[in-house]
Amino acid sequence: MPCCESFEPYPGAEEVWSYLRRQFGMAPEAFSGYRLWHYPGRPTVWLAAESLVPEHEDDMETLGLPLLRRPLPRGLPTTAFLQRFGHLAGKNVIRVDEDAVIPLMRGESLPWDEGVAKAGPRIVASGPAILGRGWIKQGRLVLDAPKEWAKSLG
Repeated sequence: MPCCESFEPYPGAEEVWSYLRRQFGMAPEAFSGYRLWHYPGRPTVWLAAESLVPEHEDDMETLGLPLLRRPLPRGLPTTAFLQRFGHLAGKNVIRVDEDAVIPLMRGESLPWDEGVAKAGPRIVASGPAILGRGWIKQGRLVLDAPKEWAKSLG
């Protein structure tokens, strides 16, 4: 297995693929052209094309797309990962109307029927666009939106 001075293949890859299948219905086969990497001593798990192998002399800080900011079981898929691969999800996707997008991006919560979803992260989408990771908390839908979104929307 390829290895370098900084990044190494992630040893918990099977656990990650299993989690994505259980939580979102994403088939591990959909990621057959990808490999998971991590930088030992750092929490982020990266997803990169299988053909991308870091070189020893590169001294890279990032590699591909951040999938988890910290390992499972506490780690959750990043907004970047969900926006790129969320369309592969077969379950736990919440679709909102176009009118709900801006308030969610501003950090506002919206009333939501708790009976529709059990606890755990959800993928929030509007039309064909994936907004990111959301939650149902006390009967309200909350989007884990990057703080920059709220700032840019005023």
